Amino acid sequence: MIRWWIFLAIALGVLAVSASTVIGLKKSSDLIVERVRQSRIRHQALEQQLATLHSPRYEQLAQGLGQTLETLQIELAEVMANEARSPDVLDLTYEQTVLAQTMQSTEQQPISTLRLMMSVKIQHAAGLLALLKRIDHHLAVWPHEVRACDMYRMTEDGLQARCVIDFYHWSQADRVGSWLYSNKPDRAKV
Repeated sequence: MIRWWIFLAIALGVLAVSASTVIGLKKSSDLIVERVRQSRIRHQALEQQLATLHSPRYEQLAQGLGQTLETLQIELAEVMANEARSPDVLDLTYEQTVLAQTMQSTEQQPISTLRLMMSVKIQHAAGLLALLKRIDHHLAVWPHEVRACDMYRMTEDGLQARCVIDFYHWSQADRVGSWLYSNKPDRAKV
């Protein structure tokens, strides 16, 4: 009779160990399946981001980020020259200045600030907003912000506005200089 109880105890022990092993394996396999699923999700997200970066719009943006500060200044001068010929712009003068102070980024790469000071006589306020939108569209690669805009109603038709826009630029090829570009011939320096 004792043998029978010992045999039953051993059988129940083996059964309990087997059951706990099966439960443990099931939990670990569920954990592995969840990790594989999470890895697939991350992989798909990275594939989508890579496909987006290879789209023509982002390839163009990436090429623009390789520009030097001087190239950005020239491009901004071209945009401003085109805007001066816009039908709703009556008169446009501007100056570009690279500010002497630089900001530090997290990568220890200095960020230069290119300041555009623009004075424009324009037919109406909507024209000024359209002008700012076109500047934003042409130079969207670089972060920029309108720092200030003052508008005055002229006695004749139209508005006089003065705006300051800062463009932020970083590049290994650049070292901050003191370039000043202007559409006023007596003040242009390179």
